[in-house]
Amino acid sequence: RIHRCASCGTRLSTRRLHTARLLHLSQSCHRHGQALHCCKPLPQQTMMPRRRPSRAVGLLLLATQAAALPKWLRWPGKTKEQKAVERVLNEFERDEFYGCIGAKPSANAAALKKAYRATAKLCHPDKNSDSRAPSAFDAARDAYDILSDPDARREYDRRRQARLREEKKNPKK
Repeated sequence: RIHRCASCGTRLSTRRLHTARLLHLSQSCHRHGQALHCCKPLPQQTMMPRRRPSRAVGLLLLATQAAALPKWLRWPGKTKEQKAVERVLNEFERDEFYGCIGAKPSANAAALKKAYRATAKLCHPDKNSDSRAPSAFDAARDAYDILSDPDARREYDRRRQARLREEKKNPKK
């Protein structure tokens, strides 16, 4: 209910009314400070009919609720598995094995294994229908084989540091 001042019609806030009732005080209008003995509730206002949303708003709502839609109605886009295959192949081609399996260069053996297993799940040919999934799975396995062997990893880190220094000196445009 909306309360108004009986004399001037000023709208009274619900917070003020609640405080006044708790303290057993008479309510006063903030415009002219008169004590109010009765407040008139506003009559129920009629609701305006809702406008139909524009087509752009409808499409935006559809895009935000895409997960709730059936697969055949969803907006075509890359799945998580397709993005993983693309990332693995691109990083392997750039000779960046840490990025290939999704691990940091400072990761220990357990973190490398965890990252490799997550990537292998996404890129496994039995789970992923992408035609490039077998090659991405092999690339991730090759990268993990090198990074899991301490001697091979040390050698790879030396080569990687030299390559990064060279790229820093001569950046490609």
